[in-house]
Formats: sequence, C-alpha cells, structure tokens
Amino acid sequence: MSANVLGVVVDENNRVLEVEPDNAAAKGGVQVGDLLDSLDGISFQDKVSVKARIQGQNEGAIFKLMVQRNDQSIILEIGPMPPVARFNAPTPTPVFAPQDYF
Repeated sequence: MSANVLGVVVDENNRVLEVEPDNAAAKGGVQVGDLLDSLDGISFQDKVSVKARIQGQNEGAIFKLMVQRNDQSIILEIGPMPPVARFNAPTPTPVFAPQDYF
C-alpha cells in the first residue's frame, strides 16, 4: 500500500509546477501556479511535518489547504489518497532538486 499524497510537484518556493490528474490535489481544486501556504495550519516551509501529516491520515480525512492564487488566500478542502496509477507514466511523478513532491 502506498503512502497518501496530494499529487503535486512544487518548486523550492512551494509554487505548484504540476498537478497529477485524478489525484487528491486535482480533485480538490489545486491549480498550476498556486503557492502552497499551509496544510491544517502547518506551514509548507516545514516540509517534513506536512508530508508526515499527509501520509499519516486515513482515507476519508479532510485537510484544509491554504493556497495563494492571484494575490488571494484560498482555502481548499482536500482528502489525501494513495497515488493514482497512470498508464505508461511513473507514479509518483519523478522530481529533481530543488523540486519536491507532496
């Protein structure tokens, strides 16, 4: 069983570079270009704690994800889920420093 993810690739500033189709972030409304601010009040600057929070939740849990979009703060409700398998594509999406995957 895979650990839960949101299904996004971010740059070193936590700006979304890619949203994996059919994953939690896509279903919750995250868009390329969003700046990830916090997850249930945990800053994305603390990547280890955010990943632990995502991976440690059971199916059916709902997170409050705060993003910055077009100079506005938006709160999205997202449920974590295991990575969705994609035909002929690696899962999760491979990333290279300084990018990160949530």
